[in-house]
Amino acid sequence: HLPGNPQFIVTPVEGGGQLRGITQVMNSRADGLTVGWVSWSGPTREVGPDWQKVDWTKFDVIGGMGAQGLAYMRNDVAPGIEKPEDLLETQDIKIGGYRPGSYFDILARMSLDLLEVEYTYTTGFGGGASILAAIQRNEVNFATAPAANYFGNIDSNLVDEGLGLPLWYYPFTGEDGELQEDTAFGDIRPFHEVYESAKGSAPSGPVWEALKWLNDGAGGVTWFIAAPDGVDEEKLALLRKPFFYAAADPDFQSRAKEIAGLVPPVTSTEAMQSIVDQLTAVDEEVVSILKHYIETGTQ
Repeated sequence: HLPGNPQFIVTPVEGGGQLRGITQVMNSRADGLTVGWVSWSGPTREVGPDWQKVDWTKFDVIGGMGAQGLAYMRNDVAPGIEKPEDLLETQDIKIGGYRPGSYFDILARMSLDLLEVEYTYTTGFGGGASILAAIQRNEVNFATAPAANYFGNIDSNLVDEGLGLPLWYYPFTGEDGELQEDTAFGDIRPFHEVYESAKGSAPSGPVWEALKWLNDGAGGVTWFIAAPDGVDEEKLALLRKPFFYAAADPDFQSRAKEIAGLVPPVTSTEAMQSIVDQLTAVDEEVVSILKHYIETGTQ
């Protein structure tokens, strides 16, 4: 979909808790020849330590792509898990995480804290495949992952094998201020419905408000697609339009569903820019709670 059908050179950049790749794009020449496809971690970086912060305004936004988070676990944790509400009877939950400060790690820990379920937390697995392997080996037994990872790999390799089950997904807040259910998840319920079923009342309180801000701040964005700040407007348009044409291409959508189990939601340029702009609009109590989770994640 890009005019001229140019050749692409894909360069993975590892290290620094994904910060090296983000920084490399930010510092690249703004000539329209560099596009960053980087991990979107705006909310946690905004409230985390200074060394990991990113000035996202130093990018020309193209868009976003990703999916909601979804919690899953092994089903043989004593006394046995047949439905999410059974979690309240367990005493040996072991969370497996990506890295300290990961959006998905914090969602997992907040959820169990809200449900008043005790757990241990092991992080640093780095990727979803490593976490899944650790769960299959029974080294850990609980995790939160992007929904695309779940439907594309976890469902068939854990749930279909009779070793686990999905627990809930994390819905976003709509323009009306209400949590939005997503029919793409079938009979998997959103977290607040599972909570109300298990505890007899709707979730509330500071940790719940922090969870919602974190989830909405992530905006369903797993990947932030952008160019370094200062690209000529004409060249920037040549990058933006083909991205959305490609995302809507039936061939792409068919292939994505085949690989990931669902078509990943795409965030428009305007919506992604709004998410970036609103990162700093956060209540101090929410900041304090999230900083606590980030700091204790390394202990």
